[in-house]
Amino acid sequence: MHLSTNGKKTVELERSVTELPGIGPAAARLLAKLGIRRIQDLLYHLPTDYEDYTKTVTVRAAPLGSPVSLEGKVTNLTTRKSRTNRGLVVNEGLFQDATGALSVVWFSYYPAARLPKTETVIIAGTVTLARGKRQLVNPLWEVAAKRPFFTKYLLPIYPLTKGLHEWQLRRWIAGVVPLSEEVSDDVPSDLLVKYALPSCGAALQSIHRPRSRAEAERARVRLLFDDLLVCLLAGFVRASERREYRAPKILVDDKEIKTLEQLLPFSLTNEQQLAVAAIRSDVAKQYPMQRLLAGEVGSGKTAVAAIAALMVVSSGGQVLYLAPTEILARQQYEVLSGWFQKKKIIVALLTAKQSFINGEIVSKKQVEELLGSGMVQVIVGTQSLFNAKVKFSKLSLVVVDEQHRFGVLQRFSAQQKGKAMIPHLLSMTATPIPRTLQLVAYGDLAISTLQEMPRGNRKVHTIVVRPKERSEVERRLRKRVLAGEQAYVVCPLIDPSSKLEARAAKAEYKRLATEVFPDVTVGYLDGKMKAEEKVKALEDFRKGAVRILVTTSIVEVGVDVKQASIMLIEGADRFGLAQLHQLRGRIGRSGAEAYCLLFTEKMDERVLGRLRYFAKTASAFALAEYDLAERGPGEWLGTAQSGHGISAVVLADQSLREKAEEAANYLFKKDKKLARYPILRARVRDLVSVIALPS
Repeated sequence: MHLSTNGKKTVELERSVTELPGIGPAAARLLAKLGIRRIQDLLYHLPTDYEDYTKTVTVRAAPLGSPVSLEGKVTNLTTRKSRTNRGLVVNEGLFQDATGALSVVWFSYYPAARLPKTETVIIAGTVTLARGKRQLVNPLWEVAAKRPFFTKYLLPIYPLTKGLHEWQLRRWIAGVVPLSEEVSDDVPSDLLVKYALPSCGAALQSIHRPRSRAEAERARVRLLFDDLLVCLLAGFVRASERREYRAPKILVDDKEIKTLEQLLPFSLTNEQQLAVAAIRSDVAKQYPMQRLLAGEVGSGKTAVAAIAALMVVSSGGQVLYLAPTEILARQQYEVLSGWFQKKKIIVALLTAKQSFINGEIVSKKQVEELLGSGMVQVIVGTQSLFNAKVKFSKLSLVVVDEQHRFGVLQRFSAQQKGKAMIPHLLSMTATPIPRTLQLVAYGDLAISTLQEMPRGNRKVHTIVVRPKERSEVERRLRKRVLAGEQAYVVCPLIDPSSKLEARAAKAEYKRLATEVFPDVTVGYLDGKMKAEEKVKALEDFRKGAVRILVTTSIVEVGVDVKQASIMLIEGADRFGLAQLHQLRGRIGRSGAEAYCLLFTEKMDERVLGRLRYFAKTASAFALAEYDLAERGPGEWLGTAQSGHGISAVVLADQSLREKAEEAANYLFKKDKKLARYPILRARVRDLVSVIALPS
């Protein structure tokens, strides 16, 4: 946070909000829900939009539906209880100027009782029609002689929480805005001059009380420039510090690479070969690799990881392969065991409920002992592998499958499983990283991208289904299933919810099995089932004993049932586009034509537009860019950049990004330790410490 170097003022910014007038314990609890606990938190609680009441007009000229300010007097003010809500007080009156009159209404939580009876006031709001008469509901007001705030500045609209009112937050923030003069800058003064940026204090004042939207945008860009700069520098620092650690050097010649590739039952695509070459180069260095492999669903990330694992094993090292679920761990264990069989590589599986070595059930203790002795060369598992009892002889590579599902700290906890050296790290995701985010969110990672699909790529038709078409869809589904196809039915919930209008998996399973498809074998799978029950449910589906599997998003990651060619997604509006794309990737894996049907009860045009875009877009990378523009970068920035208000709009501003990149490169080249910039260094160190390599 941008704190002043002046000790007295720093203490003032660090004080609790309860020391401000009007904020008692109850209000403090509400503010805490917004992350506001200290005075500086109030100062950095930024507006999301503004209301413009700077234009003062007469009553006669006031247009319907537009924000305006009016100058005149309020008369005939009366107070009564609401006819429909006895706990609500209604204040009604007449607002008049020389050109006419209109009605005004305030409800109990608005400070209408303090309205002066004789003085001229300025009121602000949006004129509406009620029973053919013009009125203002809950207008702002101030004595005209004081020249109110809202006639000079745009009125900020802040994020709220239930029980907290806009006028309260505006009043409290307005009270601390003068302290922004004492805030020091992260950005050195020479860069402020070079890029024509205002000071941080001036930007804070402008963003809370701008005279125009242009001024507000300049202030927002200035504050976000700081955040971009800090994120970029943190990436540079992490990458630089990584070079100070030691990792096993894995040296593999061209002949060995060819031999390893021949163990796979298919040829690698050009992009897979490039990724393998990059990994080979990384692991040959004496410091730990940190590479992110981002690829489309079905683009062959596992094959690349397998070659990386083979490189390590051929050099005498061990490999830890982490999967986010037991189902995926079991599946990847079976795949790797099959591929590595010819090389007689010992592969083990260790999860909370299962432990295998080369296809045989063994005890967890046996796996742990053989792992510690170095006999087990590749181990696949879940969070169970974070257990302190799990020791390695020579851990040289950690592969994290679906990296966005593991916490940052978990990933580096896995890296610490190495002894004298830090193992290399290969993270994989089928959630592509938008180009605009790669440097900001993953500046310390090398990124390999797989967009090229292997031969026999599937064609999946995606259709948004209206509620009235359900019976016809179910009729066609029966016909196709009875002809030999298999289908998933994915629900957003396991059990029914009174708060969410969405079909639940358990209820849908019962309906489909007993009412709709009594002549078809319908199976069921959810994440709360016991491990052995989940394995059996999926195995029955894989073998074809179950024709329709009713399930949840548990199947979105890695589940591979080649015969499945149809997917019905209930409540599709409740899933993110990346999640929908992952689900869609579960069907058509045999290369046959497949159908993904999106059900939604919502007829909102924004929801439908989003689903239609998904239906016509096959590229995960295009979907990622669309999601970034729609929902912001939170999904990608995650732990490392939490708390930084980097918006999709700013990331899309190429000029701003280029300036921040240029500034970060300049500062880092000039002073890698950032010793000359103590305020900036403190923020960068805070961010780096969240995901620093183990010491």
